[in-house]
Amino acid sequence: MARFRSPGQLLRALIIVYTRFLQLQDFSVGVAFSADLQDMPTSLSVSPAWIIASPLVKFRCDQLALTEETIGALSSLATLEELSVRLPDKDSFPHIKTAVSPFSKVRVLDVVATSNVYVAFANAVGIFPCVREFMLRIEYNAPNTIPPHKLVNTITASLVPELVLEISVSAHDMEDALDTAALPIEILVFFRSAAFRPFLRFSRMYQFTFTLPWVYDVNDALLLDVTKAWPELSTFYLGTEAYCMWMPPPSCPTLRALPPFAVHCPSLSELGFQFDAMDVEGGKIPPTSELYGELRGTSSCSRSDLYWLQVAMSPIAYPAQVAGFINCVFPELTELKSNSFVDLGEVGATFEARWNEVSRILPVLRLVRDNERQRVQYDEVEGWPGDDAESAVSLEDTL
Repeated sequence: MARFRSPGQLLRALIIVYTRFLQLQDFSVGVAFSADLQDMPTSLSVSPAWIIASPLVKFRCDQLALTEETIGALSSLATLEELSVRLPDKDSFPHIKTAVSPFSKVRVLDVVATSNVYVAFANAVGIFPCVREFMLRIEYNAPNTIPPHKLVNTITASLVPELVLEISVSAHDMEDALDTAALPIEILVFFRSAAFRPFLRFSRMYQFTFTLPWVYDVNDALLLDVTKAWPELSTFYLGTEAYCMWMPPPSCPTLRALPPFAVHCPSLSELGFQFDAMDVEGGKIPPTSELYGELRGTSSCSRSDLYWLQVAMSPIAYPAQVAGFINCVFPELTELKSNSFVDLGEVGATFEARWNEVSRILPVLRLVRDNERQRVQYDEVEGWPGDDAESAVSLEDTL
């Protein structure tokens, strides 16, 4: 990517491109990290005539907003397959409507815009017939008044469910690292299960991330439907950023939401959402507990290959019992992460300490399980070497 420190430097570079690179296939422009964005133009115009005449395959300009005319020229480019753009602050895109089939070959679409601007853009396009990877980064330096159900409906209506493999919808600023204290959120926006459900039509979903700064009001039933609708799922993150909020128990997911991901999503490697880990009856989770769902009563752990679990700010009461539960549901888990609980004061410090305890216990449980597996293998062949009482590794010895 070419990065520029001043408007003059950028303009000179564009002139060189227009005159010397008539067969350019990969165009990428950005702002140097040392540059003052206030000195850069509020929008960038890339010659529509040059775009239309070029064989561009990839186009990236996500730091400076493109003019509506530039967007219109890109929409008619039949060779374009990967597009990453920051949209101008417009409530309509009339130039797009001049294209016979806008963005007809784009497979990877990455858009930076407010929700209001994106809805106007998507309505002008109609449908992206070839998109397989869709990324939307919502800007919060301007009003976002589109309600969740309308934003989701707009996204899903503009994509072909049978083609899409990846959807990512997140909050964005220039550094890709939001200052959560500066988010201009004056009214809480609730993201409920009904608003999420249109996503379930995308049966080939492989990677899914949705982390807008909303209040997540979803339950175990929705997450069960997610696992059944997306059997090819590899990564799933919902509301895991620090600026995301969740409804408190009993209106949030519980431990019951975890086993379906092990049962119905065999390729899942990364998982993240907030859940209630407080509801452990009598401080115990026996193998027959209904928390295990379809894994209940099984004599061994699941076959899930999940290695990464993000628990956000999940409340937790019994770390040892929760660790045992997670170890059985996700036996290959190696990384467990939580967000900072600092804003919750003493209660948050307690939750954080308990999750740290879970992280400490999980490797021990995995060692015990591997030891027992090795013991069985030896017993089947020639017996365990040495004295069982001395060579065995037990949970009590290692905790």
